Amino acid sequence: MKSLKYLMSAFLLLSIAACESFKAPEKQSYPEITSLENTVWHQYKGANPVFCDISFGADERGKMEEFNNEDHTEVVSTREFSYTFVPATEKIDGIVNVNFDDGLRYGGMLIQKGMAETLINGDYVYWIQLYEVDDKGEIIYIEENKFKSTILMWME
Repeated sequence: MKSLKYLMSAFLLLSIAACESFKAPEKQSYPEITSLENTVWHQYKGANPVFCDISFGADERGKMEEFNNEDHTEVVSTREFSYTFVPATEKIDGIVNVNFDDGLRYGGMLIQKGMAETLINGDYVYWIQLYEVDDKGEIIYIEENKFKSTILMWME
């Protein structure tokens, strides 16, 4: 019986030592985006695939190009827009507003890399989620809890 107590004590000590040496992996940190200037974002849409590149310029102007192939060689449409960006603070995510030259307006947020668990090609990415908004900046719904239009884009 005495040897059983020693054996149990040794097992308990080894278990505690093993637990202390285990450390959870540290969360990867990524650079925070504080400006959209000179960045290119991507979007993929639909059953008949359309691939988009969304470029934000240094002059608060941007361009969305749609391609009908994954190689981005055949442009099928181009839309230009103006934009504003308010970087994230401790209390809010980054705020993005896009006004297309054709009159459509979108507003939403930038989600920093590593903050969302969704991956693209196995990597964390930065996200911008936009919703179509009215002149007051309010999201437009077509039915309860259904947005009229959204744009989801990412950047590696």
